[in-house]
Amino acid sequence: MPSGSLDREANARSIIDRAMARSFDSSDLHFYLYDLAFLKGDAAGMERQMSWAAGEPAIADLFLGHAADTLAFSGQVAQAREFTGRAVEAALRAGEKETAAGYEVEAAQREAFFVNSANADHAAEQALALAHDRDTRYGVALALALAGSFDRANAIAVQLKKDFPDDTLVQFVYVPPVLGALTIGRKHPDDAIQALHAAAPYELGVVAGLVPAYLRGRAHLDAGDGQSAASEFNKILAHPGVLLNSPIAPLARLQLARAYRLQRRTNEARTSYQDFLNRWKQADPDLPVLRAAKAEYIEIEAPPTR
Repeated sequence: MPSGSLDREANARSIIDRAMARSFDSSDLHFYLYDLAFLKGDAAGMERQMSWAAGEPAIADLFLGHAADTLAFSGQVAQAREFTGRAVEAALRAGEKETAAGYEVEAAQREAFFVNSANADHAAEQALALAHDRDTRYGVALALALAGSFDRANAIAVQLKKDFPDDTLVQFVYVPPVLGALTIGRKHPDDAIQALHAAAPYELGVVAGLVPAYLRGRAHLDAGDGQSAASEFNKILAHPGVLLNSPIAPLARLQLARAYRLQRRTNEARTSYQDFLNRWKQADPDLPVLRAAKAEYIEIEAPPTR
């Protein structure tokens, strides 16, 4: 959705309306309508597009996979897993193994971002059992790096870099975030910032989806630089049309709270924690990232000891 990705939602809606007024209809238009409804918090609008897709078996999996992302966006990961399973099954019935692998990759990355390492590893293995194309391998490598399976992630990244020496996407969009996640996990934040530098010109694109900025923010946090970290997380939150229902969107609010806390900006930190927790009121209570956020918020609210 080009206009939506540029945060020009009104333009996107106008283009879709003109197309439909001329009897141009397609699954892409309905997909974009879903995204616009999501950006507006219009649950009924999203449900209308899901109902439309249910009558179109050839593309139902696309909407099911997207709905899984939406559920995970609000921390409803258990339900997201169910929708991912349905999307995978629908894609396999259509003989689309790489598409099915893509849904497993999205699940693996969600689980990894939310610190569910075992689930991330399982989904990554499911993806590789279905496909070994360029995009699947990248997605799996990033999920594994985030989940702590450093050696396997590094091996995949090295092989990708070797297999596609002239591929801009691989060299500048895929490999740098994997290396960044690896070095963050290995407690080398300065190396992570350096590794992520190559992806900076591309990170606002739909493919990169601001993941390099998120990882750079994480690295700055680990390096004790709250100001630079806050800058990265605010950049992420300033582009909802790029993020859509990416898992890094809600997490950026939590990481921003941590960046403010690191700077001793207690009021801003409190507000950001509250923002995250309010948005995750319906989240699965056992999510590690949610438990950590609640514990940190309690600490910031606790009266100082004498």
